[in-house]
Amino acid sequence: MRMVEEQENMRVPEELVPYCPACGEPMSMNLRCDDTFVEDGSWHETSLRYAEFIRRTSGKKVLFLELGVGMNTSVIIKYPFWRMTAENSDAF
Repeated sequence: MRMVEEQENMRVPEELVPYCPACGEPMSMNLRCDDTFVEDGSWHETSLRYAEFIRRTSGKKVLFLELGVGMNTSVIIKYPFWRMTAENSDAF
């Protein structure tokens, strides 16, 4: 794999695109944008751990750090973070 010094034309170099080891197709992020979103047992387990974290930190000092959350997940991350920060004077 060659090292890319500078991005060109807002495109990801082909050799940096991950491919599925099973079918060989280019992989993509698991986004809730079409019928390919995977919401399996692992997803539900992670969701429960997240809910437990939110419950444990309610009313405590907490930093809600949002990095690169777009409008696809605004209802899941962005708006709840805003609400929890507004409701907790120790949250940032």
